[in-house]
Amino acid sequence: MHYHIYNTEAIIIGGRAVSESSRLIYLFTKDLGLVVARAQNARALTSKLRYALDDFSISRVSLVRGKNNWRLTNALPEKNLYKNFQRAPESRLVFAKAISALRSLVAGEEANGALYEIVLKVADFIESSEVLNLPEKRSENAKDIEVILMLRLLNNLGYFGDHKTFGQFVADNIWSEAMIQAVRPRRSEAVSVINKSLQAAGMV
Repeated sequence: MHYHIYNTEAIIIGGRAVSESSRLIYLFTKDLGLVVARAQNARALTSKLRYALDDFSISRVSLVRGKNNWRLTNALPEKNLYKNFQRAPESRLVFAKAISALRSLVAGEEANGALYEIVLKVADFIESSEVLNLPEKRSENAKDIEVILMLRLLNNLGYFGDHKTFGQFVADNIWSEAMIQAVRPRRSEAVSVINKSLQAAGMV
């Protein structure tokens, strides 16, 4: 029997052991949405998949849809964000919260390239920008980034309707220090809007 192989870029958002050598991998993919796939022998010390399936890695993956589930047949690592954020705990925390929100808000397998790009863009920004490397400001900057990110995630998924007040933060997928500074005096109000949106989505 011939099985179609789906090749796509994916963010590894978690996993758990299902046998002595295999794992179930939670993938947020560019072309298929949120996928849970079994990676046979991925936990074996000799497995070529291990380093491509670390949490917070960005990898090129090959998937086959079986009768009842997905199987991951290959993965090539492109970037390990967990290691890149190792010396920047605020950066890691912001990204971890984004991943947690994705797992809670995304409803299964539905391609959403725009949402995928939102997550990639914030990863690129917190990796390359200096705003989270300034000891006296990084905690506040991290909170501002998290607020803007949550507004964009909720807006993309249709849970956010306050474009009149916060439209400037969700109109595009651009990140800048000026945008962070602009949201700071309005952060409490934005958090209230986010919580109401999460409540409407049944997440609070």
